[in-house]
Amino acid sequence: MSDLDLLKSGEHAVMAFAADDHSVVYSNQKALELDAKLSARDCSLAAVITPHLEELTERDVVCECCGRRLRLASMRSKLDGRVIDVVRAAPVSSELMQLSDYVPADVLEPIAEIDSPSAALRAILQGLCRRFEAGAAIVFTVDGTRIDNIIYHSSCQVPPAEQIEINNIIKNYFEQTLIEHMSCGQYIDQPAAIKDSHPLEYALITEFKLKNLIMLPVGDFSHDYGSFFLICSVNPQHLPALKQQLRFYTTIIESLVKRRRMTRKLARLRDLDEKTEALNARAFERELHNFDFNKSLGVICAELANASTLNKRYGKIFTDDQLKLTFQCLKIILPGFPIYRSSGTVFTVILKDISRDKLESLTYKVRALLKSQHSQAAISSDFTDKPCTLDEFLYQLHRRDQNLEPVLIPAEGSAADEKVERDFKHLPRHPFFEYIKNFNFDELTVINSLSQPGQPFYFYFGDLKRGVFYLSDNLVELLGLTHNIVHDFLEIWQSKICNDNDRRLWLLDVKRCLVDPRHRHSLRYRVEDKDGNVLWLHTRGLVRFNARHEAVFASGSITRLDDLNLIDPITNMQREFAAVKEITRLIDHEHSCTVFGIKLDGLGEINEAIGHEAANHLIKRAAESLLEKFSESLNFYRLDGALIIALARSHDLDTEKYIREEMARLINKVYADFGFRFKRSASITSIRYPEHLENAEELFEKMACFTAIAKQTDNEFIEFTEHDVDAQHRQASMVLELSASVENNFQGFSTVVQPLIGCAGSDYPIIGAEILVRWSRDNLNIGPAAFVPVLEQTKLIVQVGRFVFEEACKFTQKALRYVPDFFTSFNVSYVQVKADPNFVCFIQDTLQKYGLDGRHFVAELTETNFDAYPEKLHSFVESCRTLGIRLALDDFGNGYSSLNLLLKYPAEIIKLDRSLTLKVNESQNNLNFIKAVIYACHQFGRKVCVEGVETLQELLSIRKTQCDYIQGYHFYRPLKHTELITQLFLQSQSERLNAEQSAAQENSESK
Repeated sequence: MSDLDLLKSGEHAVMAFAADDHSVVYSNQKALELDAKLSARDCSLAAVITPHLEELTERDVVCECCGRRLRLASMRSKLDGRVIDVVRAAPVSSELMQLSDYVPADVLEPIAEIDSPSAALRAILQGLCRRFEAGAAIVFTVDGTRIDNIIYHSSCQVPPAEQIEINNIIKNYFEQTLIEHMSCGQYIDQPAAIKDSHPLEYALITEFKLKNLIMLPVGDFSHDYGSFFLICSVNPQHLPALKQQLRFYTTIIESLVKRRRMTRKLARLRDLDEKTEALNARAFERELHNFDFNKSLGVICAELANASTLNKRYGKIFTDDQLKLTFQCLKIILPGFPIYRSSGTVFTVILKDISRDKLESLTYKVRALLKSQHSQAAISSDFTDKPCTLDEFLYQLHRRDQNLEPVLIPAEGSAADEKVERDFKHLPRHPFFEYIKNFNFDELTVINSLSQPGQPFYFYFGDLKRGVFYLSDNLVELLGLTHNIVHDFLEIWQSKICNDNDRRLWLLDVKRCLVDPRHRHSLRYRVEDKDGNVLWLHTRGLVRFNARHEAVFASGSITRLDDLNLIDPITNMQREFAAVKEITRLIDHEHSCTVFGIKLDGLGEINEAIGHEAANHLIKRAAESLLEKFSESLNFYRLDGALIIALARSHDLDTEKYIREEMARLINKVYADFGFRFKRSASITSIRYPEHLENAEELFEKMACFTAIAKQTDNEFIEFTEHDVDAQHRQASMVLELSASVENNFQGFSTVVQPLIGCAGSDYPIIGAEILVRWSRDNLNIGPAAFVPVLEQTKLIVQVGRFVFEEACKFTQKALRYVPDFFTSFNVSYVQVKADPNFVCFIQDTLQKYGLDGRHFVAELTETNFDAYPEKLHSFVESCRTLGIRLALDDFGNGYSSLNLLLKYPAEIIKLDRSLTLKVNESQNNLNFIKAVIYACHQFGRKVCVEGVETLQELLSIRKTQCDYIQGYHFYRPLKHTELITQLFLQSQSERLNAEQSAAQENSESK
């Protein structure tokens, strides 16, 4: 059913006017009846509405008509292809007239003159609370399992912040417990009667000290949608009158809810662009006027800059389709962000409070999707974190990008479809075209200069539609051809690739180039020249597509890798290509060999501490020592910044062991000469052919595995198996999936909370919790021991750590309602301390965002943090103390330096490791030892939490140690946030009832 059909079926007068000349094109029956009444007074409905048509495009209008007040509402639609304005006219008090005999005037009169339906609802709720002496009245909407659009009035003077919290609590209870009963309503006159049958409803009523509760559906209620009216704590003397009149009040509320729904729909439709369904220029102008800069601002603009040319070549329908396609692509990548069609060919997306990295990522995704869908839109974006007006920011963005022009596509069937467009006025602005238009230029001289004999650089370009290529002179000479213009060049080139695996990779890449406009050809492989010599080449290339998305032109270059100067300037060692060439030669001739991998350690720390030049000087000295000792027996190659490999024709295990030990000794000496002290100076491995290798590619795969394993172990000499290689492949896959999860707004990540139990009494109350991160992929939960180290290695822990802390704030905000001294502990990785200098600022901003005090949080650090970066750790700890955040030393007793750390760092809480708990029942000596540790902590003013208490026997023993807190499965496993909030609520209710019973008992004893 169309929007016009919906209005035709309404209960009020509806007239439709042509948008261009304001002539009447439609009147429903109600409008005709009203017009007949007005005609008796020499007036007409059209005459009443027409003067207000322009104003109605912006807002609803209330006007006078022959002594009566009419409310006019408008929306734009189409009728038989013609743009029309559909206007609904309703007497202001029509929905109230029939109720005036039943509902007191002091309730009705205030809402009759209010234009806003929401304001009218608030007024009637206020009147109800006043008349029936009720505690609160609420109107809300259920949509699926979500409760929204709450309008709330309390007869008490409740601060706005508390009203919001009350709304959230009520939403939570209705979503979890009452939604299945809503369609039949709720009448609870005697709360005590439902204590056993409906414990959570009873808990809600007692929590807010409600005397009674009445809830009814407003209008029709479907299975998953409807509006509801709730009134509670009514004076019992007024309950009979309220029940008698309730039907009339719900009728008024139903009318106002419907009017609010219609008003919002009309407002939304007024702001929508008819062609694309984006927000229109009117909505954009309003955003410009009302914009309020907060922390940062990002803007993405998509412009169909060549729309006029597209209109001429393809017609308006094609251009309109391009506009729709551009909007749909923006909508897919930017859900939840407002997308405006700010002008005829420009879409503008405003992204508030976004980071620069996130904006760049989204811009890349938008551009990639538009390219994949063959959109003609050009994309630009910009970011600022400096306060400004939106108008100024957009002006600078458009001014910067005003010279950008997209490449025009040729019209179908034109001559240009078979060749690349060469008309300069249709080409992008580029210094190359500016030069050849205005200065002397000779194409043949340029071509000859790029293809001189003996030069290790070649070029080619060709017409893919006709299969004709032009090759440079030196490429013609290399292949033994007779002419520069060559037919079927791709087939000829394929026949020259001499390795089957190389040929397979080349074919796959070429096929992708011919179908994917985004792909750029770049491959290294082996080719035979005219004399049968095998050459390593690196080919690069680009492909141009026409309007039908067909590949029509290709151009590229070829570089001979074996003729280049492939010597590393720092170490004077050969680079990777020379290693590949030599190892491949040995394997091809079936010569046995041993490859040593040497990874220099600590270069990142050295760079950070004393600079890049010092690190390079260290690498140079280490390389000189190795070359001086082994230059006659080993060939050395530098693969990357920290990795060197050495190639030996040896199979002697004793010699291999000697070489590894001597390499370690030489490198240790160099590090000592420079004054650097690390647990190890280098990691060293050895790989043998044919035992461990089949080809050169496998060698470099294993070297990558060696590098990864070296980061995870302190061993100087590293041996690894195929299992280790597979594990590294799995870890690499996990890195990609974790990165995607973080990029996709932490999809797959969640948090749970494990309670901390107080030991002061015998009832074991929950006094705090530790928040823990969880991650799942493909609906399978992955253990933290598997993914947290990967997060730390990739530094994704920085973003995830921020996500976890914000989740901790959300949870703590709810928990404090039931336990005022509640605290939440969160784990801090050494990587966060090192790599996130703004982490403390983020913590401070987040605490302010949720209105929380730092004393409700504890930062948990392990010994790794203290060992790795003591200066940064000290700064982090002091900054946390400034915010009131306490420090906890986690896993105490699991490391060699725990007691030293207890003296060195002022942690308020010491968490004893599970390894100590496991031993508590093994002997009395173990129990005495734990008692002594806890006693020592108390002497230093530290509180102690014992982790990992899982059995009753462990609990009974731990109770004897006088610890302060207990954490473990004996009490609770990690819980969902809602589960622990429910436990805290029930605990608070139990404590309140116990307190009331104790007070009553004391009163009775005193009497």
